[in-house]
Order: sequence, then C-alpha cells, then structure tokens
Amino acid sequence: MKKILLVSHRGYMDGGAMLAFCDVITYLKERYQVTVLIPCKGDFSEWLEKNKIEYIILKSHPCVVDRSISIKGKAKFMINGLSDYLEVLRHKNRFSDYDLIYTNTRATLIGCYLSKLLHVPHVLHCREMISIGNDWLTLPWTAKMLNNYTNKVLVISKAMLNNTKDIDKEKMKLIYDGVSYKGELDCISDFTNKSKFRIMMAGSVTPAKNQMDIICAVGQLKKRNIQVDLIVAGQISSSYQKYYNKLQNQIKKDDIEGSVKFLGVVKDMKSLRKTVDFEVMCSKFEAFGRVTVEALRSGKLFIGANTGATSEIVEDGITGYVYPVGNYKKLADIIEYCINNSEKSNQICNNAYEILNKKFKNEQMLAGIENVIKQEI
Repeated sequence: MKKILLVSHRGYMDGGAMLAFCDVITYLKERYQVTVLIPCKGDFSEWLEKNKIEYIILKSHPCVVDRSISIKGKAKFMINGLSDYLEVLRHKNRFSDYDLIYTNTRATLIGCYLSKLLHVPHVLHCREMISIGNDWLTLPWTAKMLNNYTNKVLVISKAMLNNTKDIDKEKMKLIYDGVSYKGELDCISDFTNKSKFRIMMAGSVTPAKNQMDIICAVGQLKKRNIQVDLIVAGQISSSYQKYYNKLQNQIKKDDIEGSVKFLGVVKDMKSLRKTVDFEVMCSKFEAFGRVTVEALRSGKLFIGANTGATSEIVEDGITGYVYPVGNYKKLADIIEYCINNSEKSNQICNNAYEILNKKFKNEQMLAGIENVIKQEI
C-alpha cells in the first residue's frame, strides 16, 4: 500500500480548511497508508487519536503573517522561516519512505521543503487567497518553493484560479471544496408574520472577514427604526485586538450595544442556525465559502459581499443576495427589503435549501483529489 504524508499547519480544529482536511484524511486512510504531520498538539491531534490515525509532531511556523505586525515581529517571522527549514533538514530521514506529500494549505512550506530534500512528489491544496491585496506578508522564498517543489496545486474556486498571481497557472487545478454539512427542513427561515429578526455572521473576527460592514448596516437599520439583532460567531484572537476594539467603538457610536453579541467559537453551529433568520458574509475575499454553503443549505436568507467565490456560490435574487463590499447602506437596503417582502424571502430560503443541498458534494471533491494523487504518485 502506498504511503502518503499529510501536512497540516495547525494542531487545532479551527476554520473550514481544517474541517475539509478531516474529510480528506478520513477518505484517504481507507485507500492509502497515511500519516499526518502537525506542528503541535491540540484538539486536531485528539481527533486523530480518536480516529486511530498516526501522526508526527514537527514544530513549525506559518509562512504567512499579517503585514501590520511590528518590525520586531517581522524579524521573528523571518527567523522562524529559516529555522523551519533547518528543522526539516535535521529530521528529513524520518520521512524518507513516503510516496507522496499532500499539504492542506499554502500557509506552510514544510511540504515543499520535504519535497525538495527527498525528491518526493508534492500536491498542495491551496485554500487561502494570500496574493490578493497587500494585507499579508510571506517569506521571500515562498513563490520559488511553491512553483519549484509542488507537482500540482489544487485551488477551490474560479476566483482563486483567476487571482492567484504567484503560482504557475499550469500547475493549478480547480476542485471545488465539498461540504458534508446537511441542511434540515426545520432550520429553513420563515419570514411570515415576523416582527423581530436575528442576523448571524460566522467567521474569525479579522479585518479580512470585514464584520464592520454588517455592524454599520445594523446601525443604519436602527436609524430607519428597524430593529434587528446581530450575533457574531467566530474566534476573537488577541492578534486582532485592535480590530475588535474598532468594532466595539463603532457599536457604541451607533448605540447598538444591546443588539450585537460576540459569541466566540461555536461548536454547534447547526443548533445556532435554527435561531437566526439571516446569515451574512462580508469578507473582502472568500477563497471558497464553506460557511456560505452551510448557511444556504440550512435555508437561511443569505447576503454576501460580491468578492471572491461568494458570487460563484450564491445566485443573486434566487438563492440569496450579493452586495458591493464596503457598501453597508446597500447591505442595510437588502435586509430591509427582505423584511418587507416576506413571501419573496421565504421563496429564496426554500430555493437555497433545495439547490445547495445538491451542489458542492463531498464525494466530488474527494474523488477529484484522489485522481490527482493517482496521477502524481
């Protein structure tokens, strides 16, 4: 049986990329001998142990950071990048008998280093849109490693395929992410005879996710005497404390403290979805949008920014709505329209449930990944 080393940049189960990775591991372990390489212990290593999957810990650091970090932070980032290569060099013999390396993210170069040193084929699953804008700082040798020491780079949307500038297009292959989450009939939003509405935005609290749009929209709706409650479900990291403080200042400025709640990480999203009417995604660039698919499959009234892959997933006016990112007044307009047109809103929620539960199937993603592996192994 062929041996595959599966590389992760995290020891924790946070975010859609890690959930997708678990699906990939579960599928591949039935067909290959797999070992997972992780940088530290956490609830991901607990999941691996529970599922009786072998793993190795090799300390490493992300190869991308927020550009706004201090000069001292940037210097440490560079030093960590060099130390990661030396750590792989020191331990390379532990990985000499693998037939292929699969890396779940472009946020680590460990798979590239191993491929370079061991001359083993490497498939990289690119789940992040790093090369858009100027928000991220990468190691100076990142593009060289990605182009020279990957055999195939999988991308998860047309938006990524068209906007990834630092990877050779000939190496890239589009495989939409699959989502195992299944919607339930009793979760579909019903706008009939409702007088108060709840909106949810799920995702880490970061400038890239852009919670500011929906907070300002809630403030705008209050000025129109439309009462809505907003819940934000997602990690609040100390790394983005300044942004979180900025959001809190806006909430105070708009006098909506009683209408906005930050819940942090929520484990049971399905139960939480049953309590909300709308879901929004205001991200400046969604590489795919697992949360978007989950919301639509649940029959929520979904509104997303017209960036990244959101427009590939949402059919505007049919399964949800899109708005121009940054235009919170337009976002408020759409919410107001949905509230005032309950029959149309109910139809869109039912459309979303019916259509999205038939698209972005896990089986299609997993079969696509395996086909690539078979070609490279």
